[in-house]
Amino acid sequence: VTGPLDADGYIDYAAALNKRLSKGVTPANNANVLLWKALGPHPEGATVLPEFFRLLGMPAPPANGQYFIPLGQYLKEDLKTDTAQKAEAAWNQLTSATQRPWTAKDFPALASWLKANEEPLAVVVQASKRPRYFSPLVPRRTDQEPTGLIDLLLPAVQNCRELASALSARAMFYLGQGDTDGAWQNLLACHRLGRLVGRGATLIEGLVGFAIDATASQEELIFLDRARPDARRLENCQRDLEALPPLPSMADKVDLAERFAYLDAI
Repeated sequence: VTGPLDADGYIDYAAALNKRLSKGVTPANNANVLLWKALGPHPEGATVLPEFFRLLGMPAPPANGQYFIPLGQYLKEDLKTDTAQKAEAAWNQLTSATQRPWTAKDFPALASWLKANEEPLAVVVQASKRPRYFSPLVPRRTDQEPTGLIDLLLPAVQNCRELASALSARAMFYLGQGDTDGAWQNLLACHRLGRLVGRGATLIEGLVGFAIDATASQEELIFLDRARPDARRLENCQRDLEALPPLPSMADKVDLAERFAYLDAI
């Protein structure tokens, strides 16, 4: 890579990467545009640079909206959970809710959390059906100099793991109600989400994508055990899985974004 160059004549590796990664991506086919509409402007409380949304080709989400509510925030603000012990119990319930079928009677707090997140999760499912994923790489800048790719923030990537947890818990919730179709569609959305996030440029995004996809695979074993699908449904499920895009190559991430990060640091 020989350019573009910054004001001091050094290669702007972030700009070079964004140009390569965004080729053929539009706001209409980029799943990340919808994910940000589901998450809102400040995931994890972070302030996202305007350049990030400019490169996505979308305005920054407004301050107020029907955004995904992380479980910790929901426990504190909506359920008024006042002790660390109660909060820990709720998190333990989330783990259990992704490992077996359940009902609202089993975990009422989780059921109300999923109910509160119906609209943003519908946007996430819609996002998972898009064919492309591009998350711009925008290094933070100080008064002295850019911090570079090595110090890059990856806004919302970890939030996608909680989106996957919500989809997984909802799959088991539907299974507990006997809604096998609903359960399967949530597992498929989880697969698609993991494979999309995994297409991000960095190793971290690749690892998060693998983790999300693995969660769906583990729950499919539960689905097979509890739903007892007949041969026709099994054929349809297999067809759905075979239609998924391939998992990302970690070697590709080392060869491009991670290599550029080292060059940039040097």
